[in-house]
Amino acid sequence: MVLAVSVMSVTMAAPPPSPPSASQASQVQSTVNAASAVAAGSADQLDALDRWRKMISDDRALLERQADRQYGGLEKLFDKALWVLGVLISVAFGFLFWFFGKSKNEAKAVVKEMFEERVREAVDAEAQRLREQYQALRTEVDDLASFKSRRVVWVAGAGALAADDKLQASIDRALSVMRGAGISNISQISPAQGDAFQVGDPDLVVLSFDGSEEARALLTSLVHQLQPKAPPVPLLIYSFVPGTLPAKLDEADIASLESFDWYVPVNFPAQLVAQVQVLLRRGRSRIGEL
Repeated sequence: MVLAVSVMSVTMAAPPPSPPSASQASQVQSTVNAASAVAAGSADQLDALDRWRKMISDDRALLERQADRQYGGLEKLFDKALWVLGVLISVAFGFLFWFFGKSKNEAKAVVKEMFEERVREAVDAEAQRLREQYQALRTEVDDLASFKSRRVVWVAGAGALAADDKLQASIDRALSVMRGAGISNISQISPAQGDAFQVGDPDLVVLSFDGSEEARALLTSLVHQLQPKAPPVPLLIYSFVPGTLPAKLDEADIASLESFDWYVPVNFPAQLVAQVQVLLRRGRSRIGEL
């Protein structure tokens, strides 16, 4: 009882609380403002964080769609490759079944036929090559062997020979050189001026040409005789005369040779022998290859 009275007395005796000062009110207001600012900043940060999350989510969705398309293309390519591989395997197995499904004798017959065909083709090709080489070699040997026996006719006017002894001596020296080279079938014709003559069917004709009327008449006659011959007979117009300059063909001579293509003017003995050897080795049948 005494204790209760004492407490009541103390309570009733305590002074009432004093109102807050201006500085305390300002401090409280600053704290409230700071808290409001912090709350506003936190809201902005949350909005930004939401936007970043949304952007990341959109990018992830875009990447997933792109990946799905790429994986879809790869799957199509892989399926097509598997289809092609399956076709090739089917063809291979079909060939193997066809080949090995045959009997042993049939397989041997197929292999033997293929082998014989390849061998036959190789043998035929080699035989054809050898025949061509043999024919070319035989032609060359025949030319080398026959040029010595091919017929050469030397034509010189009787008047020119009678008028100049040096001409016959020059012809004899040329004939001697030709015979020394192995050309043995040589004959000389010396018709008189105005007389008809025939050279026959020689392989080569040589005309001693000194520019005289007699030589020009012989040239015209030889052109008429040789022009229709086939294969053609070459004509060498030998204009060398000892002690004088070689005679030249005039316009009338060129006109008479216009229809005859197989003539060669020759001015010196060495040139004559070389031309005779070349033409005889080539032969009338191959004169067009010169």
